[in-house]
Amino acid sequence: VSDEIGSQHLVCTSATGASSGCGTTGDNQIRGPAASFAGTDWFQAETTINTALSHSMWFWIQADCTSCAVLTLLNGGAVTIDSSGNVVVESSSGTEWASSGPAVNDGHWHFVGHSIGSTNGEILFVDGDVVLERTIDEATAAGWTTTGTNFTFGAVDGWTKGDMFTGFIDETAVFLSELSAYSLNHHMGASSWRGTGLTFAERFLASQCEDHRSAAKTQTCSQSEVDAIFEGYTSCKQ
Repeated sequence: VSDEIGSQHLVCTSATGASSGCGTTGDNQIRGPAASFAGTDWFQAETTINTALSHSMWFWIQADCTSCAVLTLLNGGAVTIDSSGNVVVESSSGTEWASSGPAVNDGHWHFVGHSIGSTNGEILFVDGDVVLERTIDEATAAGWTTTGTNFTFGAVDGWTKGDMFTGFIDETAVFLSELSAYSLNHHMGASSWRGTGLTFAERFLASQCEDHRSAAKTQTCSQSEVDAIFEGYTSCKQ
């Protein structure tokens, strides 16, 4: 878990406004210890971050809450979790853009990526799939603007639709430019690399592949099939 975004230091803050010890897990998660949130504290940037409309970010999440705020996106947007455990993106104006799954509060780790820009439009990416996408014109019509942000993890400043985040966040990254779905897919793999053998993401995708094979009562997945699904193809599901 890093406590910096470039030159922006993140300060651990409690619900009372005083500094508190934001926890970390005692064992390796995606890669090293993860940030642990109990619904009472959050990390916040010391100063406002300003950027153009195009930006992106990704993170790994293991949530233990519903109707909760996960983090602030640049330009005043937010990532939250709805009452069904599904990921929701809010624009700068607070307009909700809700996915229909997969739920991320099932006790397992999930990869979440978000990107907005003129080339790829707006994308919400969960566990290797684009679950929501729209054009940049549709995104700006939904309320995306260039707004300075005090970046936060574990809470969203001024959010009153639910609770603060409970669970774990690991291996986060923020970019002042957009990312394609193809790039997010590769970031998912690279962010979970621990050493030799399959990464966390590859093991996750391989298990999905095995599930499809098991349902069809056919042979287990070959390495080429694992590679194919990791690259975003669907050969395992056919």
